[in-house]
Amino acid sequence: MTLAHRAIWEAANGPISKGWVIHHKNKNRQDNRLENLRAMSRTAHNKLHSLERNLRPRKIINGVQLSRCPHCREFKNTAEEFHRGDQGACKPCKSKVAKERYRKRSPECIARELDRQRRAYHPKHREAKRAASRKYRQEHLETERARGRKYGGEHRDEQRLRSRKHKAKRRWERDNPGVPFSTSREYQRIYYEQNREKMIAYATEYNRNNPEKYRAYQDTYRARQRKPYAPPVQLSLLK
Repeated sequence: MTLAHRAIWEAANGPISKGWVIHHKNKNRQDNRLENLRAMSRTAHNKLHSLERNLRPRKIINGVQLSRCPHCREFKNTAEEFHRGDQGACKPCKSKVAKERYRKRSPECIARELDRQRRAYHPKHREAKRAASRKYRQEHLETERARGRKYGGEHRDEQRLRSRKHKAKRRWERDNPGVPFSTSREYQRIYYEQNREKMIAYATEYNRNNPEKYRAYQDTYRARQRKPYAPPVQLSLLK
């Protein structure tokens, strides 16, 4: 059965192309005058009516623009509660609709999604991804190394501080099982008091076995303090 407005258009302009519809310009479907009819593609027609349905009423209160959501029918802040350039629902309503649509997926949709996941994690694809990753690393090896050196030079102090905190946490967990670790001064003071003799003995033994490193450390420390170098006391004289 041919509708009246389509029959009127075809009588005046010939057959309607496939995928095209007849639109009423004044939005009145009962007005089938030829000058009120217009041929449009179905995509453009749907888009036009979608914009008309979702055009949000607006108002301004205390300098803030508010728009009414077509779903919850509440006025909300346009800048914060709506996506920019979108004439649809507010963010919470869009999220709710998307979750409900995801929950009501058809078995065919679920099967397609599972099949897509299986193909993505298939061993053949996994090996291809690994090969592409290895190829990228080989081609950009020097670039990555240069970037790593640059980052290390700019954040050396942060890296050293992070390393010291990690080592302190490992020592604390080893010596105080079951006690939560913290980097506060109180925990550091407790740890130093509990392990003072052990730390001094370890430092003395290390300096005795590494005199060159101890001399370099003393040079650096004296240079920072701007004091003349004082050679370390020979441990044999202390016995």
